[in-house]
Amino acid sequence: MAKQLARRLGYVYVDTGAMYRCVTLYAMRHDLFNADGTVKTAELQAQMPQIHVDFRLNEATGHADAYLNDECVEKEIRSLEVSNHVSPIAAVPFVRTAMVAQQQQMGQGGGVVMDGRDIGTVVFPHAELKIFVTASAKVRAQRRYDELIQKGMPADFDDILKNVEERDYIDSHREVSPLKQADDAILLDNSNMTIEEQDEWLMERYKETVASERTTNQSDSIVIIPTYNEKENIEKIIRAVFGLDKCFHILVIDDGSPDGTAAIVKGLMAKEFSDRLFILERSGKLGLGTAYITGFKWALEHDYEYVFEMDADFSHDPNDLPRLYSACAPKTEANPEGGNDVAIGSRYVSGVNVVNWPMGRVLMSYFASKYVRFITGFKVHDTTAGFKCYRRRVLQTIELDKIRFKGYAFQIEMKFTAYKIGFKIKEVPVVFVNRREGTSKMSGGIFSEAFFGVMRLRWDGWFRKYPKISH
Repeated sequence: MAKQLARRLGYVYVDTGAMYRCVTLYAMRHDLFNADGTVKTAELQAQMPQIHVDFRLNEATGHADAYLNDECVEKEIRSLEVSNHVSPIAAVPFVRTAMVAQQQQMGQGGGVVMDGRDIGTVVFPHAELKIFVTASAKVRAQRRYDELIQKGMPADFDDILKNVEERDYIDSHREVSPLKQADDAILLDNSNMTIEEQDEWLMERYKETVASERTTNQSDSIVIIPTYNEKENIEKIIRAVFGLDKCFHILVIDDGSPDGTAAIVKGLMAKEFSDRLFILERSGKLGLGTAYITGFKWALEHDYEYVFEMDADFSHDPNDLPRLYSACAPKTEANPEGGNDVAIGSRYVSGVNVVNWPMGRVLMSYFASKYVRFITGFKVHDTTAGFKCYRRRVLQTIELDKIRFKGYAFQIEMKFTAYKIGFKIKEVPVVFVNRREGTSKMSGGIFSEAFFGVMRLRWDGWFRKYPKISH
């Protein structure tokens, strides 16, 4: 059933029960059971690092076979002898810890169908869709009997039925990860259903939950947020963006934050926002410009029409994202200010709209923009702004690999390049609020790059041949 669903959805199927069967087979081969059927836990624990389980596609069957330490054991683990020993193995805490860790790693990126007794309660408590499947013990024993006979393996119905009942009791009464229905799981009693009826039932539940939610959360817009040590802000800013009426997706570019910023993002991805929150992790502080270039390329590859730049520290108000979006969305009677290619969240287009900045910082930023305008002739009031929206065609036209600056001069270069190419730029007045938590990344080196880089841009403006807009 799970295999067929995975095949129909184009997902990967992981048979988690087979993983415990592999450990059981290993234990049987290495005399790790006592005479009474209990596990020699000390010996098994010592050998756990030597037990490696994985799945490989069997091209002949179209299904994944289980491998134990590079040996295909798909047939061996389905024997009744393994079935009789698997429950004690699965009840051992360190075995479950090891297997759960592997399962979580397999499913981290999504696109996976897993079946197992604690998948919805322990392994993936925040899975998009949980189905708790049950049937009478006799029905399950008969199915198991038929499966073994079909494979040409010896089988006795009464022995199988006894095994099923014993496993049910052990699995539902064990202390670690007991078998139980998750509160948000959908119950499926398939005792009287055909395989075809089960498949259709599952597809309907998928369409009602996962597919429906993903359709609801589809977006033409991606907000790129570069981060370095933003643990105080990152979850708050993500929830603020996702709380807007318009649906935006978010791509976090994290430069190896030692404070655990990336772990917070990945936790939110796994628990709540797998279909609209994404992260790219880099090995160190590689610069604001390269972070955005990386994000731009990712956004183009994933077919977003509107690409936003925004800081994580709330200096850029998430409530202004829809206003930037409207400035770049098509111009209509309902949206007369639309139709632009670049929208800039501008602090200076209508005065000086900055809150809680030291006066020296305000003056530096304000006169930096004045300096850029004077040197380059660029008619934008807030040339250093980092809160922007680009239409897709802007990023497709700008030769991103030729953008040379890495710090805040990058912001000037991107705007100036779009201006020289001939794109339509709109300044949208915003209020900039200095960060309340975390540490500013501004430095003297960044300012120097911007100061001297402007003269290079002026030189480029005279002699560089810029790309042409493709319609």
